[in-house]
Amino acid sequence: MRVPSEGRGGCSKEPPAKLLRSYRHSLACLLVIGGQVDGRRAVALAFHEAGPLRQGPFVFLDCERQEDLLRAALEAVLTHTDPTSAANPVLAAWGGTLHLDSVEQLGLDTQRLLLCLVHELLSDQAGALRLSVGAASELEQARDEGRFLPALFDGLDKIRFEVDRSIAA
Repeated sequence: MRVPSEGRGGCSKEPPAKLLRSYRHSLACLLVIGGQVDGRRAVALAFHEAGPLRQGPFVFLDCERQEDLLRAALEAVLTHTDPTSAANPVLAAWGGTLHLDSVEQLGLDTQRLLLCLVHELLSDQAGALRLSVGAASELEQARDEGRFLPALFDGLDKIRFEVDRSIAA
């Protein structure tokens, strides 16, 4: 594992276990960069299991393969329609952690919806959901090239954890 950083590109000199302990009570968005899908998922699960919503569900969604499902789920949650749908991964994760992997693959329309959810979570003092996202590569380049919304990047880049390519579950 490479040394994780704490959002905004700042490098942390703390070991990964200390970073995890430091943020275990936080519901701030977690951004897991690099490595393989299994490694990013393992990091997100470790944060979930150490966090305040550890009794709740951990829901994993691959954005590259399941963008349509995510878009429909976000639309339903944000418009308060179909609040009981069992197929909605956002609602399934409520009270726990929603980990969205390969977030760099999302289209701009889905990114806009995800940004709305991030704003909803920030304004919700009840803390009903922790959002965790994974990306195979740095999102700064995608943001700079106009493929990733700058406001969404800023909303997601609160706790950053960089995974070495060799990490696997």
